[in-house]
Amino acid sequence: MKSAKATTVRTGESTAFDRDIQTIAISAIVPLKSLPEGARESRKFAQVLSSIKAIGLVEAPVVIADTRSAGTWYLLDGHLRLEALKELGFAKVECLVAIDDDTYTTTSGSTGWPRSRSTG
Repeated sequence: MKSAKATTVRTGESTAFDRDIQTIAISAIVPLKSLPEGARESRKFAQVLSSIKAIGLVEAPVVIADTRSAGTWYLLDGHLRLEALKELGFAKVECLVAIDDDTYTTTSGSTGWPRSRSTG
């Protein structure tokens, strides 16, 4: 099976992410949201597919470990990229790992976690 290429991701001095990129089986990554209807037929999805085919994965998806299930990861960012990788037959992807679930939020301010994971 194929594995995704990734460029170096610099995290600066932030402690919200591990300093290293971790290779994770795509089958172990659980998206926190469903893609909208028609997303796979969109121009943006076609661009993501084309980019991955041409130069590899430029921006690593962001994941956080499921503390209740070893080997399972929640996808925080990169839903289109993950779907594109699946469509292209990749088995693994290099991910940026979030280590502090309080520091990653969506633009709406929600963490996006399943309700049972919320601590506050």
